[in-house]
Amino acid sequence: MNQEVIGQVLVALAMLAMVAVPFYWDRVLGFATSMQRTGGLLNDGELGLAEIQLMPGWKGTTIPNNVASIQATDRLRRRFLIVISESREDFTSEMDLARFSRVTFGLLCGPGPIVEIHGPEPRTVGEFEALQMEAVLILRGRYLMKYLHTVI
Repeated sequence: MNQEVIGQVLVALAMLAMVAVPFYWDRVLGFATSMQRTGGLLNDGELGLAEIQLMPGWKGTTIPNNVASIQATDRLRRRFLIVISESREDFTSEMDLARFSRVTFGLLCGPGPIVEIHGPEPRTVGEFEALQMEAVLILRGRYLMKYLHTVI
């Protein structure tokens, strides 16, 4: 090929990239994110109340306007993790683990119809008692979302 044809092909590819990248930016960003180091220990920073050992493929992230003290994502599998810490002093003595689980699970599921639910199942996280529930919901009338809710 002569240099003029090569130049025209390169210009055409550059124009295609300028048009295609805005439409596929999420995928481009996902690919770039997947190339970054993943796994490792993630903690809540200031409070020092929680830490999580992330599996390969998971990395810390920040979701704007979120009250979570730890946030992580596995973008390839479209999975998200949030840790929210609540001070025990904010509650009366009537609030036990089972009640807290019901209240927070209800807030998590919101108004979406629940298709499937499992739990609560007793668990141990570190040295602490925990309750775990699982639900499959329909969000916005068309998306299936699976929540794994663990209260420690």
